[in-house]
Amino acid sequence: MSETVSPERLTALRHMIYFDLFCLLPIASFQQTQTFIANLALTRGRVHIGMPTLDRQKVLREIYTRLVLLRVSPDLTEAKLPALRNLEDFFAMKYGDRLDGVAGFYRDDPNRWRLNMPERCALMIYKDRYDHAAGFLCQPLHQTDRFFLLSSRGQAGYSAERLTATDRKFFERFTESTPTLADAGESADLAGYRWTGRRFVERKTEAEL
Repeated sequence: MSETVSPERLTALRHMIYFDLFCLLPIASFQQTQTFIANLALTRGRVHIGMPTLDRQKVLREIYTRLVLLRVSPDLTEAKLPALRNLEDFFAMKYGDRLDGVAGFYRDDPNRWRLNMPERCALMIYKDRYDHAAGFLCQPLHQTDRFFLLSSRGQAGYSAERLTATDRKFFERFTESTPTLADAGESADLAGYRWTGRRFVERKTEAEL
């Protein structure tokens, strides 16, 4: 960093900067939220075949409540929002060199701050163990089983703060083993469900379509 900043001050500064970014990013649609859940298999280990409907709805409600703050990168919305350059100008004007040390921001020349904003991603703000905003988890909505943290390390900037153990457990459910189609078929009644290639999903009735 250009000057020595105490860890406490950096934590507070990072919290304000990420909260500003969160407010400026477009809100994820319901369909984008569903895609986020499916891509990271967030129901794995919590929703299963034969589970009572009320219990399944309770789990899904908990997940959707957790994701109420889900955002998307500006290229995934048709809403009239500030372009990336305008966002960069906003942060440069408001924070200036205080952006130094905040993952995701970097200089591409001595006079310009840049934001390493990913494209085609859902973005989930995450917090540290003291409930301060610590960064953004980025999930490419066109890919499964993958996410990364907003960082500018590749541009000679700073690496992202790591997820807490609780967050890792929540977002890395796709790494857990799941029964194969044959195994599940031998041990459960699959009527009313279909296999997507990654998991079983309940078939919609004509009334629900």
